[in-house]
Amino acid sequence: MRIRLAVIGLLLSWTFAGCTASGPARPNSGARPVDPTVHAVLQEASELVLKQDARQHYWSDRVLLYIGAEQSRAGDFDAALRTIRASNYAYGRDAGLVSFAEALAADGMYERALDSLRLLRSENAWRQGYLEDRVRLRWIDYLIAHGEFGRAGKAVEQLKSEENRPAGLRKLAVAYARSGDAARAEEQFARAADSTANLKDEMDRAQALLEVADAELTVGRVDAAKSTIRQLAGAVEFKDPWARVATLWETAALAARANDEQAARRLFHGAVEAQKSVNAINQTNALEQIATAQAKAGYIDDALNTAWMIKHDKNEFARDADREAALCAIAVAQFIANDPEGAVRTALSIEYFVQYRDEALDNFVTCQIAERKLKAALATAQLIGNPSTKATAILKVATAHADSGDRETAAAVASRIELTEGSFPRPTPTEKEHFDYRVPRSWGVRYKDGLAGTMLSIQIASRDAAKVAAAAMSLSQALGQRPDRSYAISFDEICTEEVTQALARAHAAKGDPAEAVAWARRIGSSGTVNSDENCWAVQRRIYALIGAAEGILDRTGE
Repeated sequence: MRIRLAVIGLLLSWTFAGCTASGPARPNSGARPVDPTVHAVLQEASELVLKQDARQHYWSDRVLLYIGAEQSRAGDFDAALRTIRASNYAYGRDAGLVSFAEALAADGMYERALDSLRLLRSENAWRQGYLEDRVRLRWIDYLIAHGEFGRAGKAVEQLKSEENRPAGLRKLAVAYARSGDAARAEEQFARAADSTANLKDEMDRAQALLEVADAELTVGRVDAAKSTIRQLAGAVEFKDPWARVATLWETAALAARANDEQAARRLFHGAVEAQKSVNAINQTNALEQIATAQAKAGYIDDALNTAWMIKHDKNEFARDADREAALCAIAVAQFIANDPEGAVRTALSIEYFVQYRDEALDNFVTCQIAERKLKAALATAQLIGNPSTKATAILKVATAHADSGDRETAAAVASRIELTEGSFPRPTPTEKEHFDYRVPRSWGVRYKDGLAGTMLSIQIASRDAAKVAAAAMSLSQALGQRPDRSYAISFDEICTEEVTQALARAHAAKGDPAEAVAWARRIGSSGTVNSDENCWAVQRRIYALIGAAEGILDRTGE
């Protein structure tokens, strides 16, 4: 059963891409060159984490995995593997090694990628054959990107797991189609569709066929995609009600992309009917997913009707969340479809889970900035309810003015921001801070602290504070402002690692990377943790270094 899950605080959502000295490592031949500054900065962060004793493993082991991810992103494979393997978080280390192996293969180091899989701990019960196939699929991507279709075809034949074989054949089919070899493309698409019959799970079979049809549409094989959609309708008999409804709405979305409106509407209608057979707890979630798919397909009125089938119930607040998540998606689809007035009406109809309303409005601001409709973007930003989200949106509008050379208007726009510090006390008693785009020490404050609520509310408040900080730093760089004192001093009371990291990343990405690295190396402490206060100081240094490295990579497009 596929159910949408809101997962907060994922520890292993990073992409690893490296390999190194402890273990059967091989030379870094063929790898892209490593930026020496990024190497040095991330190495410094890693060494600082490793200085901490075992009492700090509750945070240090996970930070090592994060640093390893960034070293991989930078192409610093040897350093990445050393860092990942230094973590004492056993499952996380193995998960990092798996992603690491995939990234190596994607970078052309296939044999070394397979070597790294042998470093996994056996007690975690990883399926070696399945993991080798995941690596092989990334190797196939690499071969195709380099025009080696013959070797890619041989790699596809070596796929061991039935669930991965359709994916390999599909990749090859798309490659042949894009190269202009229609005959081989048709052959590989047929093989991909046929291979789905070997999948035992009905949802897996349906999903594999959906992906074949999606790939066919991607390369303009519309008639073939319609044929695959018809094949899908007769190929799978669902016992699981959720599998049936999910396949119906996904197939409907594909039919809409194939310009088969009659089939699309019929399938969407079937999905709405089928959701009635899903267990009660998931019925409204199914309606949300259907409405979202209808909106993305361009059937806005149908999507609104589906969303409003989810009625408010004061005893069941999750129903409102499902409806209003759908309304958020519909509003964004309306805006993209050039109906800004309708989009705003839909967004403002969200009344219970207002974060969805703000999410939609923030999306509108981003689109309007891209279209250079800055006056409209500012007006939209003013509709946002969350003070930190509103401030971030206004700062982005101001930055767009500054980037265009109109610094006077940029300053006037930024001066409209009204943010006052939350209730949680600062490390040293002071008056409550007010945000000022000209005053760096005011950028890193958690203005909506959330500390009177749950851990989730604290995480959300920290995330919002980091966005404000990054946007303020970006505006400052666009305006060419010079701080009245060192950033290392201005930011040295921050006790939120996301904020410190965001400030350094934005500075390195939008301003002077050398200056960002310089203050990252001075902020906080390079010592060992011996108290709660000292822990924040050490983490400030670590996260500032990570952020500066990320910003440099952002500049280069890595």
